[in-house]
Amino acid sequence: MSIDYGLLHPCHFHRVCGNLTVPGETVCTTCCAEFGPFLTTTANRPGVTGPVLPAGTADPHLEQHQRRRDQHDGLAPKPNQTCWLCEERRTCMRIDGRWECMRCRAVS
Repeated sequence: MSIDYGLLHPCHFHRVCGNLTVPGETVCTTCCAEFGPFLTTTANRPGVTGPVLPAGTADPHLEQHQRRRDQHDGLAPKPNQTCWLCEERRTCMRIDGRWECMRCRAVS
């Protein structure tokens, strides 16, 4: 008699036991016996997905990436940077590869 292992799935706790389960089950009988009182069933568990954005809304990760790119390229100020002229930590802009605060830029 041969067993079709394509129908069997690993136990939910496969790193602990390594047993296989039948289709429709998530936990093997050994884990049910061992962890019985600690296991609970979850019916109609929602899927794990990211937040759904309304149409026309930009992805916040892309906005953050663009903001950081602008700060690095000197197109936008970045807080808590050390100005190379006054050596103070202020909101600075990147000019020619160095951070300059607004006060020092106003002096030049």
